[in-house]
Amino acid sequence: MKNKMKNKMKKMIAMFMMFAMILGLNTVAFAAQGTNTVHVNTGAYDVSGVIFKAYKVFDVTKNGDKYGYAMTANFVRFFNEKSLTTDNDAYNYANDNQETIAKELKQYIATNRTQEDASATATQGKATFSNLADGYYIIVPSGDTFSPNLVTVAGGATETVNLKGKEPTTEKKVENKDWASAQVGTKVTFKVTSQVPDMTGKLEYHFKLKDTLSKGLTMTDADFVSVKIGNELLLEDKYDVKLTPNKQDGTTALEVTIRDFINYKDKAGENIVFEYQAEVNKDAVTVDKATNTAQVGFGNKSDELTFSKPDTVKVYTHTLTITKVDGKNQTPLAGAEFELYEGSPAQGSAIKLVKENTVNGNNEYRVADTTDQDTITKVVSPENGKIVIKGLNAGTYTLKETKAPAGYNKGEDTTITITAGSTDAGENVTVTGNTINVVNNSGLQLPSTGGMGTIIFVAAGVCVVGFLILTSRKTKRTK
Repeated sequence: MKNKMKNKMKKMIAMFMMFAMILGLNTVAFAAQGTNTVHVNTGAYDVSGVIFKAYKVFDVTKNGDKYGYAMTANFVRFFNEKSLTTDNDAYNYANDNQETIAKELKQYIATNRTQEDASATATQGKATFSNLADGYYIIVPSGDTFSPNLVTVAGGATETVNLKGKEPTTEKKVENKDWASAQVGTKVTFKVTSQVPDMTGKLEYHFKLKDTLSKGLTMTDADFVSVKIGNELLLEDKYDVKLTPNKQDGTTALEVTIRDFINYKDKAGENIVFEYQAEVNKDAVTVDKATNTAQVGFGNKSDELTFSKPDTVKVYTHTLTITKVDGKNQTPLAGAEFELYEGSPAQGSAIKLVKENTVNGNNEYRVADTTDQDTITKVVSPENGKIVIKGLNAGTYTLKETKAPAGYNKGEDTTITITAGSTDAGENVTVTGNTINVVNNSGLQLPSTGGMGTIIFVAAGVCVVGFLILTSRKTKRTK
């Protein structure tokens, strides 16, 4: 009996050990899928919500610098449909059609719902596939914004591929917005952002910025600030800046060419940021808005560049209308003089202006730019009481009355707040607070020393004195 029990226990232990070994072997086999790593460098591209999936198209064997390729089960049909029945034929097709096979494989995967071998999401500028078996992979990002990558890994290799966008884009901002308000004579800052394209396999590549500034903007060589690729600020000898004024329409063409651009191939996907300034000039008040349109050009040959879709920003100046009126009957008042200051309370010196015209009875002025010589600070109300000041920024101002119309008291300082808003990225702008009435009041004439008021008081005093003398005499007689 005891022997039977011992035999049963031995058998149970043996079976347990066998299952443990099987489980152990399976665990090791599952964990040891491969020792290769692929990083997908996503650069500065927005890859929020993008899932990267890796599919093994060929099994790979490696011997020194030689590689052998064999179709995987998931893609035999793909090659057979192209009448490619041997591994060698399939390899030759893949090698000779690098420009098209990635698109074809992506379509095949989507149509046949092929199961991926691994998946990853991007963090800190890269998506990483670890523990990949030796093979030739296609890595497919979800969506249609980015193109697939093809990569071979074998023998514990680590490879990095650059995410392929469809092509570099252009994003233009003024003061970090799609549109901005500005005052004539001041400078605004522009930033154009694009991306380093994938230059894998290229020996030569060219990249440039082209921008057109409207006649309401003035730019000089000193106004160009910088070029930055990723975190690298380029030295001035790494790029060329060219400004070309157009005398016919008043625009200015800006062109920035990055020298030896192929040297930045390892920064594929990283942002390229151009920064520069321009002065808002007096012509800005004659147009609805001062526009600024930019695009980037890129390609293998400098004279055959592909250009991105252009992006345009707008700069607006605003007009203030002041009407001087009587406080009682609201009739217009002429002859009032004012100075306009920035801020409330007033800051700095009065804004410099240029007298333009009298239009429809209005006295019109413009904020001076740096080319104006004869400037003034005082504005005067005409017969209809209306003063128009062009070329102002949105913001807060203080209007000081320096001289009141004849017969009126000088008014107190007036705070003016001009606001500008848009719901369509600056295509149309609504302005408020730029039309005000300034009131003057008149008073009665005050008494003057030596005038009738004094005579009346003197006469009254004489009467009182006389009355007291008479009263005093009557008192004495009675005694």
